[in-house]
Amino acid sequence: PVGRERIEGGHAVVALGYDDALEIKNSSGGETAKGALMVRNSWGTDWGEKGYGWLPYAYVLKGLAEDFWSVLKKEWIDTGEFKI
Repeated sequence: PVGRERIEGGHAVVALGYDDALEIKNSSGGETAKGALMVRNSWGTDWGEKGYGWLPYAYVLKGLAEDFWSVLKKEWIDTGEFKI
């Protein structure tokens, strides 16, 4: 975002992929960011491109995107260390 934009919360996204080379120009006249996460938004298909969009790495690095979670099956990480 740029100075006159406001943060919109109250939704969740899931990261589906990434592109380190993708360049995104801020539509409000801001700078171009390189690298982004592909996300699916909880606001439905009217948001972004049928519910999908790109979250620039810069948003994460600037603290504008937060509260990250990972969902894993225990079998993927079952090393015996956790006694699950």
